[in-house]
Amino acid sequence: MGCESSRLTKCAPEQLGDEYLPQYDEAKGPFWVMDADAEAQIIFSKKGPGSKEVTPPTTMLDLMRLAVEQHGDKVAMRVERIDGKTPPIDQHDCKWQEWTYKQYMD
Repeated sequence: MGCESSRLTKCAPEQLGDEYLPQYDEAKGPFWVMDADAEAQIIFSKKGPGSKEVTPPTTMLDLMRLAVEQHGDKVAMRVERIDGKTPPIDQHDCKWQEWTYKQYMD
């Protein structure tokens, strides 16, 4: 019983080469930023899922546009409200206010 991944394995997982890891030693940075309008360089691996070819860079706005295109009429966000205000935790007779991806984007 249990999921397949919970079984014991008889050998160690395969170790991937350095080309599958982000190439920080070749990057110039900054590796993180705190200013709202600042940009940090994306550090890719040379191969695999972390590479630019497999996972091209994107923005949150582009991801939201894609969600609108694929799921525009589905609920994206839902909050409980009483007269437009967030209810106390112990109150159970609240109404849910919903926005679809399209409404949220607009």
